[in-house]
Amino acid sequence: MLFLLILRRKIKKNGGNFIDLKCIFDRIRMIRNVKKTLLMFSTLFAIFSLTVEDVDAQSCYQIGLDEGRNMYSEALRLQNSNRCDEAAQQFWAALRRFRLTRRCADLPANHELDSWEDRCINGITGCGYIPGNENIVRQELRVTPQTINVDEKGGETLVNVTTNVADWLVSQSPAWITVGRQSANRLSVRYSENAETNIREGVVIITANDLQARITIRQAGMSCYEAGISQSRALFDEAQRLQSIGNTEEAAQHFLAAFRKVRETEENCTDIPADNQLEITRENISQTVSEIGFIIENERITPRTIRETLQPIVFPETGGEATLTLTGIADDWTITGYPAWSIARKEGAGLTVWCSENTEINGRQEEILITAGITQIIIPVVQEGNACYEAGMSESRRLFAEAQRLQSTGNRDEAAQYFHAAFRIVKETEENCRAIPEIHDLEIITEEIILGIEESGYVLTENQEIVRMVEPQDNPRYYVALSGGASSFGKISDAEVKNGAATVLRADIAYFLKSYLGLGVKTYAMFSTVNFEETTRYEERMYLVAPALYGRWGKGKMSLTASAGLGILNWLASAQRNEPSVSVSPVSVSSTSESALGGFFSLGMDYMFTKRFDIKLNVQTPVGSIKTSSLHSFDMSPNAQSSAVSSRIYSEVVERKLVAPGVSLGFNFRL
Repeated sequence: MLFLLILRRKIKKNGGNFIDLKCIFDRIRMIRNVKKTLLMFSTLFAIFSLTVEDVDAQSCYQIGLDEGRNMYSEALRLQNSNRCDEAAQQFWAALRRFRLTRRCADLPANHELDSWEDRCINGITGCGYIPGNENIVRQELRVTPQTINVDEKGGETLVNVTTNVADWLVSQSPAWITVGRQSANRLSVRYSENAETNIREGVVIITANDLQARITIRQAGMSCYEAGISQSRALFDEAQRLQSIGNTEEAAQHFLAAFRKVRETEENCTDIPADNQLEITRENISQTVSEIGFIIENERITPRTIRETLQPIVFPETGGEATLTLTGIADDWTITGYPAWSIARKEGAGLTVWCSENTEINGRQEEILITAGITQIIIPVVQEGNACYEAGMSESRRLFAEAQRLQSTGNRDEAAQYFHAAFRIVKETEENCRAIPEIHDLEIITEEIILGIEESGYVLTENQEIVRMVEPQDNPRYYVALSGGASSFGKISDAEVKNGAATVLRADIAYFLKSYLGLGVKTYAMFSTVNFEETTRYEERMYLVAPALYGRWGKGKMSLTASAGLGILNWLASAQRNEPSVSVSPVSVSSTSESALGGFFSLGMDYMFTKRFDIKLNVQTPVGSIKTSSLHSFDMSPNAQSSAVSSRIYSEVVERKLVAPGVSLGFNFRL
């Protein structure tokens, strides 16, 4: 009786309508006692006679839901233990239990049976089975044919799909293959033309739950020429499509790719037929590109624009602002580019450009680009470099070179002024220029300029002015002097002529080896006329030509000059009687000319009026002695007042002693 009560309780859980035999058999397995099992079977028929009214209808839904959940949990455990076949059977039992629970009278409106049934179905299919009406069957998926070989041309083929899974789909296919479902068990496979020379292979995958079937399509490749033409046409068609939707830029790139493919085909393919389409295709591409406002040059595609270059905008190194009015173009022009060191803005119909300061030595130049429709306007922007240092050095070198030239010509005063101007430029460069390189020549050229100032006879003061250091002393190497004056007469034998004087002329030509020492030639001439007692006239000329040694000392405009030398002394003398009343007839008038060794000494003071000319005051004397017997005597009366002199003049032997100091005044010329 106890077992019957248990069975009746079980019937109540099942809704009270019919008995779940599987549950009964499961209970029987749990009873190990064979006798109890036999007793259970003996009472089985009695159970079927129970009426529905004996079941507690109030607990039917909850009991069915709990038992189904327990079965589902057991199925999950089996599935996780890799016992998928057993798990599928357990999922199927749980599914059936949930379906039976739908018959319960207390089934609520918001029941959970739908979600639990879906879970059971997913578990069944996950284990490779399909739930049926009475049982579960294993899933099946097959395709025929599995491998398809086609030529390079595009086409279509059909594939049969055999499966007991209601929902199957195409989960994968390459881009060149398009798959369409014609019916429940048939696929349409379309493949495009193979524009490559190589064989290509694509795989289409059919998926039904966890099952997959693969369809392999192998397509032959084209010849090199056909592949090139096909690829260029495909690119051309895509370019036209892009153009039709307004994507001009991308269309231009596709046109360029098509153009390049034609060129590659022409260069690389060896199977090009005589009646090929390469030239026609190339011309067609170029014409179409031109129609959309582009041009292909050197395998590059650029907008077919009208380029205009305006006059450059020039900025100084300090930067600044400039405004330019653009005329003759559309009002909707835009600025498409300008230098990074400037700012360009559109203000009304004008263009305003701001430029920053250039702190570099070199200048810089870039462009402002303006687009107005198909017109591109180019405005060069030029900025001078910070060339303060270079300009200063260039100017100082120029002044320095001019100063050196003036110094070489002896114009030292003017040379000093140019040196000073170069010095000022260097100092201004050093103080004002900001872009001075790390390695510069400022110190070197400053030292050279200061040396040039000093060599010109000037010195640089603390105020950076120049003053004369010393009066410049010019001592040219060549020296020419001319002077004239008077000297004493000297002596003839033992008598001294006191009432006579001599006229002196002198000339010097010298070359100074040093500023104080020179060699040259002295020419000395002395002329005298002496009257004795107003009756006798005596005339004399004395010449001296001698190599000489010269000395010169002094500073500024004053200098002391001395000279001495030995040479040939020549004496010319004549005498005659001038009184016709004398009764004694004179002897014939005669003259004498003798030469001997003589010398001279001269000392003078020079004052320079200019660099080449100076005035000279000179003191000199010739030195020498000449004897002669050719001067005849006059027959004079004995009442001559100067008998001593007369006797000497008329003697047969006359000696001329030449020690006649004199003074001369003249000028010098220096080279």
